[in-house]
Amino acid sequence: MSFYHRNLARQQQQVAQWLQKRRQENAQRRLAGEEALPEEDPVLFKPPPEPSPLDGFLIVSQARGARPRSSCLSAGRAWRLISGQPWR
Repeated sequence: MSFYHRNLARQQQQVAQWLQKRRQENAQRRLAGEEALPEEDPVLFKPPPEPSPLDGFLIVSQARGARPRSSCLSAGRAWRLISGQPWR
């Protein structure tokens, strides 16, 4: 699950909690003879902007660019490099 989807789910949970609290508050206000407050979504909970697909493409291209460099060293060459043995 991406960062965007986690944030969206977290925000939806916050909206549900706010709505439940507002409904409880309205029930108490009705019992006290006061006017109920509106239950529509508040302006506080503006949905987070969707991420640009370009970001994902950039990350993938950077990962692809790093792959050939990391595979240049074979296990044997890496061992010789670490152990200090001469190259053949």
